[in-house]
Amino acid sequence: MPACTTTTEWIREEISKPIEEWEQRQEKKCKDYPWYDPRGWFCWFVTYFVKVIRWVVISVVRAVVSVVCRFIVALLGLILDALKFLGLLLKALFTWDKCVLQEALAMLGNVATRLFVFLGEVVWMPFGDVVRESQLRRYVKEQIEQRFADRPDLIASLNSNLHIESGVFGYRLDCKVFRLYVDSQTVNLAELHRAGEINLFVLAGFHDGTDNCDIFGDWYRPRPQTAVFPSDSGGGLGVPEPPTLTRDQLEEYINSAGANGLHFRIYAMTTGNLEKRTDSASEKGRQIGLILNFDVVDHEVTDPAYMFYSVGVQPRFLKEEMGRIDEDADAEGARQQLCSPLAAGVFRFSDESSRGQTSNLFGTTVCANYNLPDDDVSGVTFIDDIPDEIRRYVLIHELGHYFGLCHVDGFQHIMVSGKKDGSQGELFTWDSIPLVFFHGGPWFTRGESEQVWDFILDHFTEACLVGAARPPEGPFLL
Repeated sequence: MPACTTTTEWIREEISKPIEEWEQRQEKKCKDYPWYDPRGWFCWFVTYFVKVIRWVVISVVRAVVSVVCRFIVALLGLILDALKFLGLLLKALFTWDKCVLQEALAMLGNVATRLFVFLGEVVWMPFGDVVRESQLRRYVKEQIEQRFADRPDLIASLNSNLHIESGVFGYRLDCKVFRLYVDSQTVNLAELHRAGEINLFVLAGFHDGTDNCDIFGDWYRPRPQTAVFPSDSGGGLGVPEPPTLTRDQLEEYINSAGANGLHFRIYAMTTGNLEKRTDSASEKGRQIGLILNFDVVDHEVTDPAYMFYSVGVQPRFLKEEMGRIDEDADAEGARQQLCSPLAAGVFRFSDESSRGQTSNLFGTTVCANYNLPDDDVSGVTFIDDIPDEIRRYVLIHELGHYFGLCHVDGFQHIMVSGKKDGSQGELFTWDSIPLVFFHGGPWFTRGESEQVWDFILDHFTEACLVGAARPPEGPFLL
C-alpha cells in the first residue's frame, strides 16, 4: 500500500520533523544554563511537554490515517480480486481452458489470502511498523556511534542523511529494475525456436504440451506481455495497451522462418504485474530501514541463455548485459555499486523451482544452516508468477539476500525459501498461520533488520553512506 505509506511519511516529515528539530535546538539551549538556574528548569519542562504532546498527536494522526487508508485500499483490492476470479472462472467454463482455470484458482487464492490477513494488515501492521522503526532507529544510532566514535563529522553526516534524529528514518536508495524483452526484428526468434534453443510458444505465454497448466501439479506460470507493431487500430510498441500477439500470428512467423515481416516484442512481464512487485518491495523495505525508489527500464536481450534463464548464467548476465563490475577486476568499484541495487525481471528460469536469484558480493556467515555463498558481482533477478499474493514478495526477498539475509523457516517470514525439498528451510512451522494472521502477511524480523544494517555499515563505502538523501514525496501520490 504505497499510497498509505507515502501519506503517513509525509505527515511525519512535514509536521513532526520541524517540531523534533526545534526540540533538539531547545535541548542544546537548555544545557547552557547551570542546573540550579530556574530558567533551565522551565526550559526542560517546556521541551519535554512539547515532546509528549507532539508524540501523542502525531502518533494518533499517523495511526488513524494509516488504518483508514489501509482499510479502503485493502477492501477495494479484495473486491477487485473477487471480480477477477468470477470473470476468469466464467471464461474457463465457457472455453474449457485448463490454463484459464488455473489462473482463476490462483485468483481465488489471492482472495482467500487477502481475507485471512485483512485484520492484521489494516489494524496491527501500522502499529507494528512504528514499533519496529523505533527499535531499528535506536539500533542504527548506537552502531554508528560505536563504529565511528573517532569520526564525529561522519556521525553527523550519517545522522542527517539517514534521518536518525528526526523525520522519516531510512536509507534512501535508487534501485534500477530492468524488464527484459526480445524483438523479432533484432534477432530471428523463429530460427532459435526451430533449432531447439528456445520454445517460442512458451516464451510468449502460449501453453503447450511442455507447460500444460496441470491443476494438481507444480504451478509455474510466468506471464509475459506481447506487443505487435504495426496494428490496424493504430497501436503499437510503447502504447499503454499494445495489441497482443496471437498464436496464429506466431505460428505463421515460425513456419516462415521469420521471413513474413511480422514485427513483435515479448516482454518478461506486464507493467502492472511488475508494479505489484516493486510496490511490495517498497512497502516491506521500510521494515529493514530501506526507502527504495524503483526506476523501471526495458532492456532487450538477444542471447537464448537469457531468454530461458539458464543455471549458472547469472554472473555473465550481470556483467555483460547489466554492466555490473567484477570484484576480481575492480574490488572498490564493485563495492561502490552496492548502494545502487540492480534487479532484472527475466522471462523464466530453466530451474522451475526458482522464482529468483541473487548474487551477493560477501555471502553470509551468521546463518546456522542456510548461509549464502559469496560472488564476484552483485545483483538480483526474478520472474512474475502466480498467485500474486504470494509471489509479489519475490523481488524484496531477493533484495533481502542482496543485503546479506539468508533463508529462514516459516512462511510468516519474507525470507522463507519455499523449496519443497526443505534444503533451504521449512515452509511450514507450527506458528506460521497465527503469526501471518496477526501481522497481516509475511514480514522481516527485528533480527533481520539489524543484520541488514550490519551488512550496510560493514560493506558500504563511505561515499555511499554519506550520499545525498531525498525527502518523502507529497501525500496521496500513487
